[in-house]
Amino acid sequence: MRAATALLLVLPLAAAAEEPLPLPYPYENMAQVNGEVILKRDVLKQLGRRVEGLRNAARSPEEFARDLQEEFDRALWRLVGDTVVRQQAKKDLIEVSEEEVDVREREIVQELAGGDREKFKELIAQSGLGISEWRARLKEQICEEIVLHRRIDSNASFVPPAAIADYYASHPAEFRRPDRVRLTLLRLSPRRGAEERALRLAEGLKRQVEAGADFKGLTRWSDEEVQRDAPVDLDWRTRGDLEPALADAAFGAAEGALVGPIRGESGIYLARVEGREPGKDVSFEDAQAGIIRKLRSEQWREQYEEARLKLMTAAVIQFKPEHLQRWYEDERAKLRDR
Repeated sequence: MRAATALLLVLPLAAAAEEPLPLPYPYENMAQVNGEVILKRDVLKQLGRRVEGLRNAARSPEEFARDLQEEFDRALWRLVGDTVVRQQAKKDLIEVSEEEVDVREREIVQELAGGDREKFKELIAQSGLGISEWRARLKEQICEEIVLHRRIDSNASFVPPAAIADYYASHPAEFRRPDRVRLTLLRLSPRRGAEERALRLAEGLKRQVEAGADFKGLTRWSDEEVQRDAPVDLDWRTRGDLEPALADAAFGAAEGALVGPIRGESGIYLARVEGREPGKDVSFEDAQAGIIRKLRSEQWREQYEEARLKLMTAAVIQFKPEHLQRWYEDERAKLRDR
């Protein structure tokens, strides 16, 4: 029934813009949903630090402008859908108690931080959220799940045994468990124009640790140009779980090595390799439970998205960008023709 809760960790607050963003939208009102207005700043808040990640990854101002508009449009579409679902939850008189949020929070802390609440708070802090705002978003997500779950076919969760066997046979690479590393990761987040200073700070920290300072004992710190997060333990990660530059450094180092500074999409990294594990094949018996979860999750996701779209097409929605309004009208027409 539930969506991927870990996604809540990648929804940080947006920092105040230091310069105008190259968006082709000179207006502030981006959409209306049953009379409720969605503003440009609401969408940018959803994008959060993703804006700086796009800026750092872009090879030219033109590429940044194009990528930013694509991300902005997707975030606006998603925010309109979230607003429709929230409005429906109010109509359905759905309420989520603090106890329900507590239960889900404990599950997420166990999944992402091995049950260590202090470590989990560090993860939340790195996303730019306070725990109260994170819990508020979690409550909204639980509400959304209830609204959408009422509108899907619950029998669709059955996964036939033949489908499990077919999936295992047709995805051999997926069941070759790749090499993995376990890291302690420290990130420095520079403001625009302060990247070289952040690199120098990271190099200084590396020298201190190599001289005997406690890497895990470093605390969060910031000034007007650079924010340094406290080191975070990352459980086993494959190469694909990490940013390319970080993956190259980590998988090329011996256990116990301190690597960096590394320029990444979200800042400057120092990382210590705490463990290494070679790859191995996963048997069909060991893979079955994971295959069932994956196929069931895909079924739920498809039904959830269709239920969300049906709610959107039944609402009164007006997008200010004309291409998004045409897209919305096309989706309404497709549903009518089914």
